[in-house]
Amino acid sequence: MTIYSTKFKLVNHLITFPVYVNNRGPFDFWLDTGGPSLIISKNLAEELGLDMIDTGKRGVGAGGEVPVIIARVSSFKFAGLEFNDLDTLIIDLRGMEERFNFKFYGCVGYDILKDYKVCIDYPRQELILLKE
Repeated sequence: MTIYSTKFKLVNHLITFPVYVNNRGPFDFWLDTGGPSLIISKNLAEELGLDMIDTGKRGVGAGGEVPVIIARVSSFKFAGLEFNDLDTLIIDLRGMEERFNFKFYGCVGYDILKDYKVCIDYPRQELILLKE
């Protein structure tokens, strides 16, 4: 079994931890084990110069309808893990930042986590991913 881990901090009830996108960062992302995919904020996508593609479709988020914009990142790293050539959703996260008074750069969801057992050690504020 291989163990990967990173320290996290709580922002209200959200677990946030540092990630690196295209070898830049760290950027604070939150963990959403029930979320479908990797999400990167529109501001970060613009800062990184990602090639964003508007699919013309609409999705529904906590803030209402949003355009479905996708992009690809060449590298995504956290907790000692590295993923390459990942598709990501691009979403304007200003509403999240205002709600939580914290600058979020994105969210790690199921597509990234599906091959790992996710353990959350609250007393040590450590996110642990196990792979058999």
